[in-house]
Amino acid sequence: MGFMLTTFGGLRLLRHDSTVVEVPTDRARALLVFLAMHPDRAVHRETICAALWPNSGDAPARAQLRKAVWRIKTVLGTEEGAAPLICNEFQIGLDPARIEVDVWQFNRAMRLMELKDDAALTLDDATLLLQALDLNHDQFGSGLFDDWLLPEQEVLREARIMAMERLVAFHRVEGHLSQAIKWAQRALKLDPLREHLHLSIIQCRHAMGDRALAIRQYQSCADVLRREIGVAPSAQVQRIYASLNNDG
Repeated sequence: MGFMLTTFGGLRLLRHDSTVVEVPTDRARALLVFLAMHPDRAVHRETICAALWPNSGDAPARAQLRKAVWRIKTVLGTEEGAAPLICNEFQIGLDPARIEVDVWQFNRAMRLMELKDDAALTLDDATLLLQALDLNHDQFGSGLFDDWLLPEQEVLREARIMAMERLVAFHRVEGHLSQAIKWAQRALKLDPLREHLHLSIIQCRHAMGDRALAIRQYQSCADVLRREIGVAPSAQVQRIYASLNNDG
């Protein structure tokens, strides 16, 4: 593999020997991220132009695209086949034989997990989830502010939370309650409205004999739900809270 492209937490392009390639312009970086969103296929030039230069006319946008491609090829090497781009008159894509991309690796890992039930997760599955989260550790395409990027950023943020939720489930089944709490807390930092994660922490705290922290978690859940969306916790969570008070 000739190159590695990382797209989470800011774009970085590395050669096979780990030397960093400086991609010189915002639009060249945006082009690489846009192509990374379309693995294993090239994208029509008109589609790229409409996304990256939406306010330009057809001819200026095509000229800007040619310039961005030229800049990428220039920094990667001008000899035939040096750049991991597939270019023809109509389409442009990344060559999977010459470049690996972190978002491709993350999505492959998540696809492997799709058919596995939470109750059947193994240590190998948990390890794969950890590796996936090491890849998807920050916002996709950070530093770019294009409209086309927003839906993909939200999809990948949701996938990051889902991977954390699955680790919560794994550790609860295994009886690793402190680890389950840790991952639930990390997921709640990304989306504090996920009541089921608050519930997992409450149940783990209760199982560990820490009634005071379980009650505090309920109060945190109730506060955020009321403040953000004006609702009370669900009947299930309120029943568990009542049982905590009765235990006291």
